[in-house]
Amino acid sequence: MIHLAPLNVPFIRRRQMAAVILWIISLPATLCIFFILCTTIFFWPWIIAYSLFALFDIAPENGGRRFSFARNAIFWKWYADYYPIKLIKEVDLDPSKNYIFGYHPHGVISVGAWTNFATEANDFSKKFPGITCRLLTLASNFNIPLYREYLMAQGLASVSRQSCENILKKGPGHSILIVIGGAGESLNARPGVYNLVLKRRLGFIKLAIRHG
Repeated sequence: MIHLAPLNVPFIRRRQMAAVILWIISLPATLCIFFILCTTIFFWPWIIAYSLFALFDIAPENGGRRFSFARNAIFWKWYADYYPIKLIKEVDLDPSKNYIFGYHPHGVISVGAWTNFATEANDFSKKFPGITCRLLTLASNFNIPLYREYLMAQGLASVSRQSCENILKKGPGHSILIVIGGAGESLNARPGVYNLVLKRRLGFIKLAIRHG
């Protein structure tokens, strides 16, 4: 049974809901746009060129292509306020060092990780000046046309070992955030229960030791 929202829902709340819906449909929307373009002969040369570019593009393994305007868009604050999601700072971080952040639990779609580290909804850059943190995700996500550009614009990169190494070698302040439990942990998401998948996922510790 479908329950419609009452008409007296405040505009601010509706705006927050709209921001969440836009994020939810980002994957199917970008795919639909790509396939619609594929149906028009005029765009075929561009589609072929883009496909070849994406096939050989190494940006996901080198930190992606983050854009400030994408991360600072005002609707991300509406998105964060919907839940709401907050980022609480407990310690200052030395910007002359690199960091590997571990995030848990994965949840269904890692909304908290996305909000705090793929956007500036909660002012990560202001709270931790000099720290450039990249949220890492499965390399397979960068095989999806157009959606891959959206992810990289938000500052996402591949979670492969080589990608981690490349980012940490970029210089002081360049850091990564890994949702340690991964997709396996997402299957354990239950309200009020925190099941973590850690036993066979200790590579991030080895990586941290190697990079100091």
